[in-house]
Amino acid sequence: MITWTPASEFEQRLTAAYAAGDLNRSLSLLRHTQVALPASREAHEGREPYRWPMYQGETGTRLIAFTSIEAMQAASDGAMRYARISTLAELAAGWPDHTWGLAVNPGLEVQFDLDSAAVARVAAPSLSDFAKADPKFAPVLQKVLTLAELDALLDNDLGTVSGYVHFAADVEDLGDATAGQILEALALEQASHLRDNGSVFALRWRPLALDLYAPSYGGTTPEARDAVAGGIVEHEPYVGLGLGRNRDFQIREFKAMRAPLPAAAELWELTSDGRQERRGVLDLGQTRWKLFGSAADYDGPDAPLTPTELAGLRSRGDMARSSGRFVARYQGGDFTAAVHIEESATTVELRDGSGGLVDAVPLDACEALHYERVVCTWRAAPFVVVIELDDKLVLEYLGNNAIEADQLGLERHDQGVYRATVARDEARSTRSDFVPILLPQEATG
Repeated sequence: MITWTPASEFEQRLTAAYAAGDLNRSLSLLRHTQVALPASREAHEGREPYRWPMYQGETGTRLIAFTSIEAMQAASDGAMRYARISTLAELAAGWPDHTWGLAVNPGLEVQFDLDSAAVARVAAPSLSDFAKADPKFAPVLQKVLTLAELDALLDNDLGTVSGYVHFAADVEDLGDATAGQILEALALEQASHLRDNGSVFALRWRPLALDLYAPSYGGTTPEARDAVAGGIVEHEPYVGLGLGRNRDFQIREFKAMRAPLPAAAELWELTSDGRQERRGVLDLGQTRWKLFGSAADYDGPDAPLTPTELAGLRSRGDMARSSGRFVARYQGGDFTAAVHIEESATTVELRDGSGGLVDAVPLDACEALHYERVVCTWRAAPFVVVIELDDKLVLEYLGNNAIEADQLGLERHDQGVYRATVARDEARSTRSDFVPILLPQEATG
């Protein structure tokens, strides 16, 4: 190994963590730093494009990165003089081949050999891993809704979310981006999302049941999925190392699998001139969305939407319940529940069979809290029941494999969301599925 003197406080901390054998601490440090990718002089001067620096080692093809210019020069005895600066998130967003790995500081005393699965998990951890690493983790997730999803959300699909979602903060980092620019950053189609006035609607909420949010690890083939140790096979454009489809942006992505929304989830309008207007709050107690036309804090009577604001956005009063429900066990009894997540505390509303409020208690006063939904198989594939009709079921696919979804002839509702309407007697292994509600603060245990 080449003798090397850390060139910064970061490299000193990394060296100490490495010497102590603390791999988790070492990788956490790498997650938040910049790395230097060796480059040619011609690329540095703009006379040729940058190329991926790589070598063929005992563990396969590896891209090369260093924790500083000084580390790069020490490892190459001064032969490498130029570099492109990047982050692990930027690398993961544009990862060229799932069978390749990343060599960090090859040849130096402090070095790491990461396969693509490790790169994904360092660059874009799962929600549970985020929560374990940071006890104060309290994310707000966002999904930009298609026009059809907006209509269904306010009609009969009240309290769940499906498909690819992201950290709201990652999009806020774009600044005063217009609705069109946000769609571009998320690689979403304008035709299916953009309203006539040039705005889009987005859902924002704090997540419940973290196990129903799969990290976006996978690929466009089963082989690519397996190489990154992921669970998703998706159509192009899809990278599958935990970030969104637009390789030019670092937007961390998760796949919601018909996950429940908490009370006070919010509906926002993102306008064509970069403004953001809050348009609704989910009231699970009244089983409806309260709609209003101001971005002011919601602390008083609802301001009704103007006729213009109502265009394309129907207000229907009381809405039908979603197919799932929260179930809380309190003092030995089971209650249908609504969950309110706030920064200081989480409150559980307990309701009787007719929907009347029995009590509101802190989360830690409940003996158990689950989300109950009905799941089944159809043609040997896994589904969740969305709507129960007299002799038919509307099913949503849980298999996370776009190739299989196509083979089954399912209807695509959104990226990663596939449904089918089938005869009730065609469903097999129908049962209630009780998903434990795991909040970020609980995932740290």
